[in-house]
Amino acid sequence: MSNLTGRLAAPEIASSDYWCDHVIHPVRFAEGIEAAAAQGVSTFIELGARPTWIGMGRQCLSDPELQWWPSLRPGQPDVLQLFSSLAGLYRQGFAIDWKALHRPFPHRRIELPGYPFQRQRYWWSGVKEGASLWLDHNKGGSTPPAGPRPVVEAGLLEPLSLPGGQEQRFQIQLSV
Repeated sequence: MSNLTGRLAAPEIASSDYWCDHVIHPVRFAEGIEAAAAQGVSTFIELGARPTWIGMGRQCLSDPELQWWPSLRPGQPDVLQLFSSLAGLYRQGFAIDWKALHRPFPHRRIELPGYPFQRQRYWWSGVKEGASLWLDHNKGGSTPPAGPRPVVEAGLLEPLSLPGGQEQRFQIQLSV
Protein backbone atom coordinates (compact mmCIF):
# COMPACT_ATOMS: atom_id res chain seq x y z
CA MET A 1 0.00 0.00 0.00
CA SER A 2 1.20 3.47 -0.75
CA ASN A 3 0.74 5.99 2.04
CA LEU A 4 1.18 8.69 -0.58
CA THR A 5 -1.75 7.67 -2.77
CA GLY A 6 -3.82 5.45 -0.47
CA ARG A 7 -3.86 2.75 -3.18
CA LEU A 8 -1.84 -0.34 -4.05
CA ALA A 9 1.80 0.57 -4.55
CA ALA A 10 3.03 0.73 -8.12
CA PRO A 11 6.60 0.49 -9.47
CA GLU A 12 7.16 4.19 -8.70
CA ILE A 13 7.53 3.22 -5.02
CA ALA A 14 11.10 2.15 -5.88
CA SER A 15 12.11 5.64 -7.05
CA SER A 16 13.70 8.42 -5.04
CA ASP A 17 11.09 10.91 -6.30
CA TYR A 18 8.35 8.87 -4.64
CA TRP A 19 10.10 8.98 -1.26
CA CYS A 20 10.83 12.71 -1.55
CA ASP A 21 7.11 13.27 -2.24
CA HIS A 22 6.31 11.00 0.69
CA VAL A 23 8.19 13.33 3.04
CA ILE A 24 6.46 16.47 1.68
CA HIS A 25 2.86 15.31 1.19
CA PRO A 26 0.34 14.14 3.81
CA VAL A 27 0.11 10.46 4.67
CA ARG A 28 -3.11 8.78 3.51
CA PHE A 29 -3.03 5.96 6.02
CA ALA A 30 -6.80 5.59 6.45
CA GLU A 31 -7.32 5.39 2.69
CA GLY A 32 -4.55 2.80 2.40
CA ILE A 33 -6.00 0.59 5.14
CA GLU A 34 -9.48 0.83 3.62
CA ALA A 35 -8.07 -0.05 0.19
CA ALA A 36 -6.30 -3.09 1.68
CA ALA A 37 -9.53 -4.28 3.31
CA ALA A 38 -11.39 -3.71 0.02
CA GLN A 39 -8.81 -6.00 -1.66
CA GLY A 40 -9.73 -8.76 0.83
CA VAL A 41 -6.88 -8.33 3.32
CA SER A 42 -8.04 -9.50 6.74
CA THR A 43 -4.69 -9.88 8.54
CA PHE A 44 -2.35 -7.00 9.19
CA ILE A 45 1.22 -7.38 10.50
CA GLU A 46 3.06 -4.32 11.74
CA LEU A 47 6.83 -4.51 11.41
CA GLY A 48 8.21 -1.94 13.77
CA ALA A 49 9.43 -1.17 17.26
CA ARG A 50 5.95 -0.64 18.69
CA PRO A 51 2.40 -1.35 17.52
CA THR A 52 1.48 2.28 16.73
CA TRP A 53 -0.11 1.69 13.32
CA ILE A 54 -2.20 -1.21 14.61
CA GLY A 55 -4.10 1.12 16.93
CA MET A 56 -4.67 3.57 14.08
CA GLY A 57 -5.75 0.76 11.78
CA ARG A 58 -8.31 -0.48 14.31
CA GLN A 59 -9.76 3.03 14.45
CA CYS A 60 -10.08 3.09 10.66
CA LEU A 61 -11.57 -0.42 10.37
CA SER A 62 -13.69 -1.60 13.28
CA ASP A 63 -14.45 -5.04 11.81
CA PRO A 64 -13.93 -7.60 14.64
CA GLU A 65 -12.99 -10.29 12.08
CA LEU A 66 -9.76 -8.46 11.19
CA GLN A 67 -6.55 -9.69 12.83
CA TRP A 68 -3.73 -7.35 13.88
CA TRP A 69 -0.29 -8.73 14.79
CA PRO A 70 2.66 -6.65 16.07
CA SER A 71 6.23 -7.75 15.51
CA LEU A 72 7.61 -5.97 18.58
CA ARG A 73 6.08 -4.43 21.70
CA PRO A 74 7.87 -2.29 24.32
CA GLY A 75 8.23 -4.01 27.67
CA GLN A 76 8.04 -7.51 26.21
CA PRO A 77 10.98 -9.65 25.11
CA ASP A 78 11.32 -9.47 21.32
CA VAL A 79 11.38 -13.25 20.85
CA LEU A 80 8.27 -13.69 23.00
CA GLN A 81 6.32 -11.10 20.97
CA LEU A 82 7.48 -12.46 17.62
CA PHE A 83 6.55 -16.02 18.57
CA SER A 84 3.22 -14.89 20.02
CA SER A 85 2.28 -13.21 16.74
CA LEU A 86 3.60 -16.19 14.78
CA ALA A 87 1.42 -18.51 16.89
CA GLY A 88 -1.59 -16.30 16.18
CA LEU A 89 -0.91 -16.45 12.45
CA TYR A 90 -0.60 -20.25 12.67
CA ARG A 91 -3.94 -20.49 14.51
CA GLN A 92 -5.46 -18.41 11.72
CA GLY A 93 -4.36 -21.04 9.22
CA PHE A 94 -1.21 -19.51 7.74
CA ALA A 95 1.41 -22.06 6.71
CA ILE A 96 4.58 -21.73 8.79
CA ASP A 97 7.89 -23.21 7.66
CA TRP A 98 8.84 -24.63 11.07
CA LYS A 99 12.09 -26.21 9.84
CA ALA A 100 13.33 -22.86 8.55
CA LEU A 101 12.30 -21.19 11.79
CA HIS A 102 14.26 -23.64 13.96
CA ARG A 103 17.28 -24.01 11.63
CA PRO A 104 19.49 -21.31 13.21
CA PHE A 105 18.91 -22.53 16.78
CA PRO A 106 21.05 -25.30 18.30
CA HIS A 107 19.10 -28.42 19.18
CA ARG A 108 19.61 -32.06 20.03
CA ARG A 109 17.37 -35.11 20.07
CA ILE A 110 16.38 -36.60 23.40
CA GLU A 111 14.55 -39.83 24.13
CA LEU A 112 11.20 -39.42 25.82
CA PRO A 113 9.40 -42.22 27.63
CA GLY A 114 6.85 -44.12 25.57
CA TYR A 115 4.14 -43.49 28.17
CA PRO A 116 3.80 -41.01 31.06
CA PHE A 117 4.89 -43.24 33.94
CA GLN A 118 7.75 -45.13 32.35
CA ARG A 119 10.69 -45.85 34.67
CA GLN A 120 8.96 -44.44 37.74
CA ARG A 121 6.38 -46.08 39.97
CA TYR A 122 3.37 -44.02 41.04
CA TRP A 123 1.14 -46.73 42.57
CA TRP A 124 0.47 -46.64 46.26
CA SER A 125 1.53 -49.78 48.11
CA GLY A 126 -1.78 -50.37 49.89
CA VAL A 127 -0.59 -49.66 53.46
CA LYS A 128 -3.83 -48.81 55.32
CA GLU A 129 -2.28 -46.59 58.01
CA GLY A 130 -2.20 -42.80 57.90
CA ALA A 131 -0.82 -40.42 55.33
CA SER A 132 2.64 -40.26 56.92
CA LEU A 133 3.25 -43.95 56.14
CA TRP A 134 2.04 -43.33 52.61
CA LEU A 135 4.49 -40.44 52.25
CA ASP A 136 7.27 -42.55 53.77
CA HIS A 137 6.56 -45.27 51.22
CA ASN A 138 6.76 -42.80 48.33
CA LYS A 139 10.11 -41.60 49.66
CA GLY A 140 11.28 -45.20 49.88
CA GLY A 141 11.17 -45.41 53.72
CA SER A 142 8.69 -48.25 54.25
CA THR A 143 8.07 -51.46 52.42
CA PRO A 144 4.73 -52.64 51.10
CA PRO A 145 3.02 -55.49 52.95
CA ALA A 146 4.10 -58.95 51.82
CA GLY A 147 1.72 -61.43 50.26
CA PRO A 148 -0.56 -61.51 47.26
CA ARG A 149 -3.17 -58.83 46.75
CA PRO A 150 -6.77 -59.97 47.21
CA VAL A 151 -8.56 -60.93 44.02
CA VAL A 152 -11.58 -58.76 43.30
CA GLU A 153 -14.46 -60.10 41.27
CA ALA A 154 -15.09 -58.24 38.01
CA GLY A 155 -17.99 -55.81 38.30
CA LEU A 156 -17.96 -55.73 42.11
CA LEU A 157 -17.87 -52.28 43.71
CA GLU A 158 -15.31 -52.08 46.53
CA PRO A 159 -14.53 -49.16 48.86
CA LEU A 160 -11.21 -47.41 48.27
CA SER A 161 -9.56 -45.97 51.37
CA LEU A 162 -7.25 -43.05 50.74
CA PRO A 163 -4.73 -41.95 53.37
CA GLY A 164 -5.48 -38.65 55.07
CA GLY A 165 -8.78 -38.12 53.24
CA GLN A 166 -12.30 -38.04 54.62
CA GLU A 167 -14.26 -38.51 51.38
CA GLN A 168 -15.62 -41.91 50.42
CA ARG A 169 -14.40 -43.32 47.08
CA PHE A 170 -15.02 -46.63 45.35
CA GLN A 171 -13.37 -48.63 42.62
CA ILE A 172 -14.64 -51.28 40.27
CA GLN A 173 -12.85 -53.74 38.02
CA LEU A 174 -14.43 -54.43 34.67
CA SER A 175 -13.58 -57.20 32.28
CA VAL A 176 -14.25 -57.50 28.59
